Amino acid sequence: MNKLKSLSMMTILITSLLPFVAATVTIAAMDQEQPPLVQLMAKPGGGGSGQVADWGYVRIGADLARAATSGSVQVAVIDTGVDFDHPDLAGVVTWCYSAIARTEGCGTRDTNDDQGHGSHVIGTIAALDNNQDSVGIAAGHVEIYSIKALGRRGGDWGDLNHAIRMASDGPDGVRGTADDAEVISMSLGGDISNYPTIIADLQAAVDYATSNGVAVIASAGNEGQCSDAPNTRMSWPAASNGVVGVGATGLYQPDMSGWATEWTGAELDVMPCFSNNADYVDISAPGVYITATKNGGGTTDMSGTSMAAPHVAALVALLMANGFSASQAMARIYSTAIDMGYASTLQGAGLINAAAAV
Repeated sequence: MNKLKSLSMMTILITSLLPFVAATVTIAAMDQEQPPLVQLMAKPGGGGSGQVADWGYVRIGADLARAATSGSVQVAVIDTGVDFDHPDLAGVVTWCYSAIARTEGCGTRDTNDDQGHGSHVIGTIAALDNNQDSVGIAAGHVEIYSIKALGRRGGDWGDLNHAIRMASDGPDGVRGTADDAEVISMSLGGDISNYPTIIADLQAAVDYATSNGVAVIASAGNEGQCSDAPNTRMSWPAASNGVVGVGATGLYQPDMSGWATEWTGAELDVMPCFSNNADYVDISAPGVYITATKNGGGTTDMSGTSMAAPHVAALVALLMANGFSASQAMARIYSTAIDMGYASTLQGAGLINAAAAV
């Protein structure tokens, strides 16, 4: 394989994590030809007859925001596909496309989620409010386009660019029509600092979407300044112009004894050290131990900036459903964010506040 081809096939990686202890996470050193490996974090979750309102949903006031929303929009989730048979997801996923195989159709081998990450992200945004499993932040106000651009080991940057353009065009393949996605959510990324051609091609795809009025949201990455990861890496597409880069927040017990998984108002909002510290971080959202739909049914918990990005995408969707443009929605989100006292390169404008924004 020649070098040009090998660079075009560089892996895009999913921005969620393996289980971490306290506020630290180990990031493995990678070969310079590859973006840093970011692995998934998943532990068994609930499910059954009850419905879980995740702490992030409660913390940002999603119930109030949903109640104040009247319309509906299309949100494209570019990820590992979707478990179309999950009872909390099948009712909200209206189009499935594989940017890898260049095929469409929900419930097919090409578009199914063979990893679990995409199903969790989609559930965070849109899981049905139906007294089982979890509930999405924008439940009842979104249709989901599941666009598969990643497999078990990541994906190709060319496939990602194709996915962004397909999301902007919508199922009819025609830009500027009613079925175009209003929001694109990407919980993925990689460091392509040394590859200007790949950066330029990605920027062209992002520009194609944003010039059509699409809000483009991406996770900021998990290469932050933990004790064993002292050097912050860049992460695209979050670093692309016009993309909203999202950092992750968590809840700490008032006595700082460990992470909390329920919000009562007494917990502390904190930035876990894995969340990237960079000038492209625009806003932050819950991303530690987030409960959402699990591949195969039920729910599971995951952590990472992967989990934070769909919180922001869902909030943007609620605002756009109420008639805001993409830029108006982000201005509103920035102006109502909760300042947690961190540098702007860590928290951006702060923690999203859906209740105040909508």
